[in-house]
Amino acid sequence: MAEESKSVEVYTYKALAPGVIREGAEMDSDKAGKLEEGEEIVVTERKELDDGTMRVKFGRGWTSVSAKSGKALLKLVEEP
Repeated sequence: MAEESKSVEVYTYKALAPGVIREGAEMDSDKAGKLEEGEEIVVTERKELDDGTMRVKFGRGWTSVSAKSGKALLKLVEEP
C-alpha cells in the first residue's frame, strides 16, 4: 500500500519568552498549558485573527507569535 503524501506546511518556532497555550485559536479559548522560554515547537497551522494577532497551532494547542505590546514571543527557526 502506497503512503499518501501530506501537503501540510510545517514551521519550527522557538519560544523567546514564556507564553500561554490555548485550546483554540481564539484568545478567549480555554487555557491548555504554558510554553517555556527556549522551547521549540513544530507548527502545523497559522491563523491571523481579526485584530491582526498571528496565532500558531502545534501539538499542545495554540499560542501567539507576539504579545499585544508587540514583543516577540516566538522566533521562526525553520520554514517548510
